[in-house]
Amino acid sequence: MPVLSVLLAVLSAVCNGSFGSLSKVERCREVHPYIFNFWTCAGIVVSSALLLATVPRTWVFEPWALLSGFLFTISTANAFMAIATVGLSVGSGVWCGTAVMVSFVWGVFVQQETVANLPLAIAAL
Repeated sequence: MPVLSVLLAVLSAVCNGSFGSLSKVERCREVHPYIFNFWTCAGIVVSSALLLATVPRTWVFEPWALLSGFLFTISTANAFMAIATVGLSVGSGVWCGTAVMVSFVWGVFVQQETVANLPLAIAAL
């Protein structure tokens, strides 16, 4: 069972990490970015559910997970609009950089995480 879980996690990561490139396929260009976003999010839910179904645990609902899913859906919708506007390479750089910034700010200010080397973290920004 652990091997299947790892394989499904890797497959999910590959599929979830390459969703933006599919919007460049000729047939997909005809689809509005928000419709494409809906199908992307639906695929992520299915692949994640398959992974969770193989893990022998009980499911625990966290309100943060609901917020995370909402923010992810908004971010992917905007990612597809960015791809349509500025292209895949620039769009992916912008949304990945934004994700890092939001994650850092959330961890430090909301979750009260400490930064081991604050000058290095600030220099990286």
